Amino acid sequence: MINLNKFSPYWLFLFSLNSYVTAENIRVPVYGALGDSVYLHLNTTLNSSVEVQWKRGVYHIGVFKNNSMAFNKPYINRAEIFANGTLRLDRTQKDDSGDYSVDVFTTDGTNIFKGSMQVYIQEPVSQPVVHSTCLSHGKVLLVCTVDKGDNASFNWSIDGVPLNTSLAYFSDEEHVVILKKHVSGNLVCIATNQVSTNQSDSVIPNCSGKKEWTSNSKSFESKLLLAPVRKKISLLKTKDIYNK
Repeated sequence: MINLNKFSPYWLFLFSLNSYVTAENIRVPVYGALGDSVYLHLNTTLNSSVEVQWKRGVYHIGVFKNNSMAFNKPYINRAEIFANGTLRLDRTQKDDSGDYSVDVFTTDGTNIFKGSMQVYIQEPVSQPVVHSTCLSHGKVLLVCTVDKGDNASFNWSIDGVPLNTSLAYFSDEEHVVILKKHVSGNLVCIATNQVSTNQSDSVIPNCSGKKEWTSNSKSFESKLLLAPVRKKISLLKTKDIYNK
C-alpha cells in the first residue's frame, strides 16, 4: 500500500530580493496538510534592519524586526518568522486557510516588497475502499470511496497500468467504473488531493457463478445496491452499456 500522506513542508518561493526592490504584487496558491507544518517562504536573506510583517486577511499574524519576532493570538507557540522572512505555521488547522500577505519595510517605513497568496489546508485522504457489484452479461460495477480527505480525486489501475476505455466504461463520477465482460486482474483505486496520495488494497473482481442483475429485477436492485455508498453517484447515462 502506498501512503504518501505527508508532503509537507510546502515551499513557496515568492520573490528573490536583490538588495531593495520596488513593491511587487504576487499571488500564488499554497497547499498544506492538516496538522502538519506549512512554510511561506521568501527566497532571500534580508538585511537585518528591515521589518517583515505577515497577515492573514486583515489580521496581523506577527512581525520580525531587529532579529526578534512577536506574534498575536492564536499564532503564539505555533508560528515562527525566520531571518529571511519565511513564515512557518505549525499544527495547521482548517481555519488557517485563507489569504496571506507579507510586507517588507525599511527602517524609514518604506514598503519595499509586497507578496500575497491563497493558503489551502487540506485533510489527507484515507485509504480508499473499493465496493464491487456483479452486473448483467459479466460486467462488474466498481465504486471507490474514502472516509477522509478534502477534494479527493480518483484514478484506477489494473495490473499496475492505468485502466482505460478498452477495459471499462467510465461515468461522470471518476470514482465509479464498470469493467467490461471478461476483464480480470488486480484492480486498485488511487485517491489523491493536493497534499496526499493513498491507494486501496488490490481487488480481483470475480462474478463467476453469481446471479446476474437485469434491468427489471427489483427496480434494477435498488440502483445496483448503491444506497449505502456515502457519496451520491450518477450511473452511466447510456443504459445500453448494461445490456451490451
